[in-house]
Amino acid sequence: MGAAVDTKKGLTIRIVLVDDEPAILNALKRTLFDLNCQIRTAENAKDALNLLNEEPAEIVVSDMRMPNMNGAEFLTVVATKWPDTERILLTGFSDMESTIAAINKGKINYYLEKPWDDDRLRKIISKGIELAEIKHRNTELEAQVIEQNKELKSWNEKLEQQVTERTTKLNLSNSKLQASVNELHGHYQTTVQLFSSLIEQRLGNQQTKGSTFVWVLKRLAEHLKLPEVDIKSLSYAGVLRNVGKIGLPDELLKTPYLSLPPEQQREFHRHTTIAATMLSSIPPLLKAARILAQREEHEDGSGYPYGLKQTDIDLPAAILCLVGDYFAYCQGLIDPQPLTPNQALNQIKSLSGQYYRAEVVAAFESAWPELCHRYQIQNEDQFSSNQLIAGMVLSRDLKTSCGTLLLAEGKELDAAIIKHLKKLEHSFQEKLDIYVFDENS
Repeated sequence: MGAAVDTKKGLTIRIVLVDDEPAILNALKRTLFDLNCQIRTAENAKDALNLLNEEPAEIVVSDMRMPNMNGAEFLTVVATKWPDTERILLTGFSDMESTIAAINKGKINYYLEKPWDDDRLRKIISKGIELAEIKHRNTELEAQVIEQNKELKSWNEKLEQQVTERTTKLNLSNSKLQASVNELHGHYQTTVQLFSSLIEQRLGNQQTKGSTFVWVLKRLAEHLKLPEVDIKSLSYAGVLRNVGKIGLPDELLKTPYLSLPPEQQREFHRHTTIAATMLSSIPPLLKAARILAQREEHEDGSGYPYGLKQTDIDLPAAILCLVGDYFAYCQGLIDPQPLTPNQALNQIKSLSGQYYRAEVVAAFESAWPELCHRYQIQNEDQFSSNQLIAGMVLSRDLKTSCGTLLLAEGKELDAAIIKHLKKLEHSFQEKLDIYVFDENS
């Protein structure tokens, strides 16, 4: 069968089918024919491993019951030697105990009972193809980043050489030399602004206003008495915090992090190392690159990409982690349901010492009222219909669970409306999510 090639990316999707019954193999091939993938077959695990040693595959589909080595054992070997390969097990009802054991060990990605459902099998294979394409795009992106870093390094070396030669040739005075250095710094500032513009165009309203974000970072850094040079690097890191997300697929950017399946979370995790790599060849941004590399690390070691703990995490990175998560909670980029500013603050406080450094949490809690006042952030709280009081004003559109708009944001509630909402909840047996502005904010 012809190979499935993405003409834009040059990617061949390869599938290996393993079953000791030729009729089953032929049925599987017919089912997957319209996916236009490169399909190879084997009637036992040994032959299948030989095929994979010759040329690895993106997807492997194996029967459970086979001579010498069963499907679970075979897929365990595949998981060890080719961990990126999607592993699918076909099993009969009598094999469920072995199947569950294989799943618990983490050696297979999906299983299907015989006789399988053709549509479900195609959907699972299609998902595996999409994951392979995502991995391929990320690999290409990393290669592009490396190449761009080489160009940036070359440009930087030439620029520094020109500055040195010009300084030597003209024998500039200290004041002129300082002016030249300031001019060079201006070029880097322009580079940062260019990156910031690209990020804003890519992420749109997911990008918190830079001045607000950086003000919070500086406020915490000053409270924690960071040196001026670290505050400047932290400010750069704040502006460029999302540069590594520019090349991620829209699905990863638009879906709240906790709603992503594990494999897509792992793809999302790449943004920290991509950002650090992009900036590491620009000398004034080296410290900012280190901060971005650690920005998702947690105090208890549960963060990524390195699993650092406590004092192994630089203080500027701990500040960026907390501030970034606060705004992400408010925007619904972590949990599917956006939190109110007060709820986001309480969430940050509840994770003090676990995700976030306690001294940074204390500094943020101290600065939070000033943040709300300075940027005119109107606080809000969630109420049940029984807690509503006439005169309250909706801070968000009020909708049913199916998305029907009941009342628009800014609507002032009176006694009649509150009574009607209570009746509506009783009639439809549905609790409404009602957000109103907090008069005390």
